[in-house]
Amino acid sequence: MPLCRTGHGNVHYWIVRLMREVRDGTLHQQPLRRVNLTRRTKEFAIARLALTRFTEAGGDLTALAKAGRMGGMFGSGG
Repeated sequence: MPLCRTGHGNVHYWIVRLMREVRDGTLHQQPLRRVNLTRRTKEFAIARLALTRFTEAGGDLTALAKAGRMGGMFGSGG
């Protein structure tokens, strides 16, 4: 998906925030305790889609979270 540099950074921001909500290997729809859903943006939707596609392809979000691979821009957990 075409994004400007700021948009790309925003996607990573949302990935990290969403990864903090992973329980039992899945993203939970409600409630997202730490994510203010009133601030949902296109970048939020892209981040959510990326994590959904990762799990649909057989990826394990819990394993990523435990390994500290939360989706931060510079390889950090955010």
